[in-house]
Amino acid sequence: MEITGLSMAAHAQPVVDPTEAEKALRLLMQKYTQQQSLPLPMPTPADVRIFRVTPTVISVLDYSKGFGHSDLVTYEPSQPATPESTIALATALR
Repeated sequence: MEITGLSMAAHAQPVVDPTEAEKALRLLMQKYTQQQSLPLPMPTPADVRIFRVTPTVISVLDYSKGFGHSDLVTYEPSQPATPESTIALATALR
């Protein structure tokens, strides 16, 4: 069994800036380019609520290393991301 995935605990804050919300919706559609059209009109920021999430703990699941194996990565927003922390997370996600 080679289940891999992420689970995380995070703090969520609503995105209240309409420009930022529109950008988030555009990026969402760009991520799923295979979705050519929607059965309904594309929602606007006034139609939906968008949240920014800031992770606190990320559990990286990798059953190829053994049943139930996970690595915990903590994130402290008071400390800026460094190349070392980015590499550590990327390594954990492989």
